[in-house]
Amino acid sequence: MRRYLALYFPRWPVQRFRQLYPQSRDRPLALFERSQRGSVIAVCSGEANRLGVRGGLSVADAKALSSALEFHELDLADCKIGMEELCLWVTRFTPLVSIESTGPHARFPQTLLLDITGCESVFDGEEKLLSQALSRLKKKGYKVRAAIAPTLGAAWALAHHGALSSIVVSNDADALKEALSVLPLAGLRLPAEPLAYFQPLGLHRIGDILKQPRESLPSRFGKSVTERLDQAFGDAAETLIPLRPAPEFRVARSFEYPVRGSELLFTILEQLLEPLARGLDQAQRGARHIECWLYHGIAAPVCAEIALHRCSASRKHLFHLLRARLEDLLRAPGATRGKVKRNTWPAKKIQDKGLTLEVEESVEAVAIHVTASESLADQQLPLFERASAENSGELSLLLDRLVTRLGAAAVCRVQLEDELPPERGFRLVPLGERINRSPSSAIPVAPRPLGLLPQPIAIKMDWPRTFSWNEMPHAIHSVTGPERIESGWWREVAARRDYYIVEVNSGARYWLFEEINEQRWFLHGWFD
Repeated sequence: MRRYLALYFPRWPVQRFRQLYPQSRDRPLALFERSQRGSVIAVCSGEANRLGVRGGLSVADAKALSSALEFHELDLADCKIGMEELCLWVTRFTPLVSIESTGPHARFPQTLLLDITGCESVFDGEEKLLSQALSRLKKKGYKVRAAIAPTLGAAWALAHHGALSSIVVSNDADALKEALSVLPLAGLRLPAEPLAYFQPLGLHRIGDILKQPRESLPSRFGKSVTERLDQAFGDAAETLIPLRPAPEFRVARSFEYPVRGSELLFTILEQLLEPLARGLDQAQRGARHIECWLYHGIAAPVCAEIALHRCSASRKHLFHLLRARLEDLLRAPGATRGKVKRNTWPAKKIQDKGLTLEVEESVEAVAIHVTASESLADQQLPLFERASAENSGELSLLLDRLVTRLGAAAVCRVQLEDELPPERGFRLVPLGERINRSPSSAIPVAPRPLGLLPQPIAIKMDWPRTFSWNEMPHAIHSVTGPERIESGWWREVAARRDYYIVEVNSGARYWLFEEINEQRWFLHGWFD
């Protein structure tokens, strides 16, 4: 059975505002929205709440309650951005993290939902995972309530309405029923309308609804009541949709003591790549895109991305690329908080390069995600014995290192194009981009020279006896051709050319053409 963790941030817009503007933390704060009936309080701090301010109160009435109140307009877009930043931060505990969906029960998100199934072994148990999550979030200045339960609905309800700020409920059905029965009906994430029906009937808690005949609930209160009940107790499926797609392969490690030295960090990453490479090999998959996440105590996590031009499951290959990418980050000048940079304090040197590299923010956890992979069985075997897998691997490593250092757009390969004239019959394609293998891009049947000039050179021709190039005459021995090549009339400059393979008395062979429209001759290339 799956396990879910809900992290609830009460009065999230207020917490977000105070994170951005720390000077407002000790003041009673009210965030308002503009409406047709004027400015109305949307959410307020606990201090403002104690002064009598409530959601739905007009700003004018709120000002009359106290002159100490501080008013700001609610920014829902920024609240969402802040929640997404937190969602990214908590991926140190699991890659499957979602933001609660808003609806009649909530106008803006205040809860993160995590699928922690199987992640407890990394943190020596669910209780330690929960303890680490809460302590680090509180260290960042957030107020948070949390609950772990076998369903998303139960975790949400316990985090919002549980008696304790942190609760863990087992998968036992009786324990789950006991924990949920005492919670208010708002824990079912119901719209305001059915909740209003329950009050006059004396139904205040989830346990009160469970005592009612189930078949009468939909007709009396709507289908949403039974749906939410079934989701909370695991009788109906509820899907967690992660903010980021789940990686195909993933390894992670959390540290008891923070890591600051890069030499130790590289050693740990090399060890983590061993089970990752083993998993790839067992699945006969090769990584094409990798993300390495470095998680800090307070600062935002850092992501180092690697794109391979050819899939690989080699631990050595992946480590060399990962190390090169991180060294670039560690040496980055002017790195800001939450990133990595070179520092001046004493540190151990990496012996093979003599670098003094340090992480600005100590690393408390690392994770390596394979976000894209390909089947290793689809790779083509070498044609010759000398083209061994080892040599091929060295070439792939070189190409991937160049991409890592210079960027994906700086390392290109040539792709033939169905374009005329011949000097335009190719384009440079970034190494990671797939080459079009369609029949229209096939190599022409007629011979083409290996030495092709980027632009044809005008020559003097005495056909069919001699031609002059660089003021040197060449006696023609034999001629093959012509081959007519024409570009379409829709081109900016239409070309009509007759190409010849011309062999001179010295044995050299040239590729010449006559421009039909201009009746001029050009040298376009030569054959080796």
